[in-house]
Amino acid sequence: MSHCGSGTAAALEFVVSIVVELADLASVLAGMDPGAFLCTASATDVKAMHVLIEEEGGRLTAAVGGGTVANVVAGSSVTLVFPGSGPHDRSLLVDARAVVRPGDPPVLEMTPTAAVWHRSAHGVSS
Repeated sequence: MSHCGSGTAAALEFVVSIVVELADLASVLAGMDPGAFLCTASATDVKAMHVLIEEEGGRLTAAVGGGTVANVVAGSSVTLVFPGSGPHDRSLLVDARAVVRPGDPPVLEMTPTAAVWHRSAHGVSS
């Protein structure tokens, strides 16, 4: 992920993305609702599902379904979207590499590679 712009607090309203350092991600997630949208894709299919994320030693885990498992087996890149609580709040986007832990249900084990706070299309609250 790349971030756009920088500046003072007043200018932050116009900044599209603010990088979250991976070393800080666990503490950021600890203060958030664990619900996120998990997005995966393969050459022939795209899946998005709502999951509950748990943090385990720097890795993120979530129980998933068969379509998501198939996409991860085909290509291990995933994106998590933790939506803002309102139309003017930033959402947290986390890119990760994922592997499937077999089970009933299967669990994705995700290693974050990048994270940003992303501006809403509505803009952000001042």
